[in-house]
Amino acid sequence: MSKDELKVYIINYIKYHTAVSFVDLEELFESLHIEYQGEFTFVHVDNENIVLWHGWSMEVINIVGNLLTSEQLELERTDVTTYARHGMYLDLPIMTNPFDCSDTRWLPVTLKLSDTMNTLLH
Repeated sequence: MSKDELKVYIINYIKYHTAVSFVDLEELFESLHIEYQGEFTFVHVDNENIVLWHGWSMEVINIVGNLLTSEQLELERTDVTTYARHGMYLDLPIMTNPFDCSDTRWLPVTLKLSDTMNTLLH
């Protein structure tokens, strides 16, 4: 599957599932037989101390990161229970203060369509 085809699958998955966690995306990748696992950490573009997820390949991080930087997708903060219900979460302190980024922290987020993409696809 090409990178562009995978981007379309991700966008369509998020379109029909609204708020999608990184665990949800892993389930999508598994259903598509995409090799997503790796040793890389997905960090926030503005601050490397803000960890979004861990354990992916650099190729998959780049694909999802491109959808974010091209403003097709957006991050939305979520509660840790979004991840805990799947039995998966990062063993890092949770980011509670957006101004305290001096240490590595996990920011639990979901992915959603940007307003522009939402308008185009609905």
